[in-house]
Amino acid sequence: MVKTRHFSVLAVDIEKSGSRLDGQLLDGRRAMYASVRGAVEDAGIDWDACRRYDRGDGAQVLFPAEVAKEDVGGPVIRGVYRRLHEYNAGLLRADVPLRMRAVLHAGDLERDDLGWVGYALVVASRLLDSRELRSVLRQARAADLALIVSATWYETVVRHNRGGVEAATYREVTVAAKELVERAWVHVPGYPEPPAPEPGEAPLPPPGPSEPPEPAGGPGGRGSPGGQGAGGFTFGDVRIRSDGDVVGGIVFGDQTVYRTPPESSR
Repeated sequence: MVKTRHFSVLAVDIEKSGSRLDGQLLDGRRAMYASVRGAVEDAGIDWDACRRYDRGDGAQVLFPAEVAKEDVGGPVIRGVYRRLHEYNAGLLRADVPLRMRAVLHAGDLERDDLGWVGYALVVASRLLDSRELRSVLRQARAADLALIVSATWYETVVRHNRGGVEAATYREVTVAAKELVERAWVHVPGYPEPPAPEPGEAPLPPPGPSEPPEPAGGPGGRGSPGGQGAGGFTFGDVRIRSDGDVVGGIVFGDQTVYRTPPESSR
């Protein structure tokens, strides 16, 4: 029987990696890994004790339960930001700056032949790729890093200002991505308050009932209105007499009757 284990999850992703040439992407990956690993080791955490998964233009690090969450949410994030800032400060004018999105979450995972798996990783992935986090980093033009934390992480670490974290510098957002609807908080290191995400597209209203087709022939022609009433529900037979009155049936509400002219008038 596979037993679950608890992990803190840090995942990062390079902004606009698709617009980079291969050489630029390689440089960005090296700097990304150097920033994350350096920050982890600077916080006194054993890098080899962490599970790492490469994501091409991103990376995922699982910290075992023995690592205090406040060490990850405080010193590690500050270290990643500092190293990114130093890297970008040393670039030439023609070089492409490295900006990253990051997420912090925690939860129980199970192991299979390929690694660790569980809903906690799904939540982390959805938050990292969310429109809200992308929007915050896009608007924070002077920033090198934008962070989003789950409600679980916020309530455990941020709300209590653990690890030197200041809860006042976090902004609450709601992320709706695929099957996930999650409260989360965004943070931009160096900003007293992160910019608000740009408003997303309003959801399309549900389709309404189809409009009834127009009667053939228009006014005065075949199918033109005659008799009395409009709409409603009718039970029983309904007949139209030559004088235009409607007889038969039981009607609830209004009713519209379309009378067909006699053959002699067609």
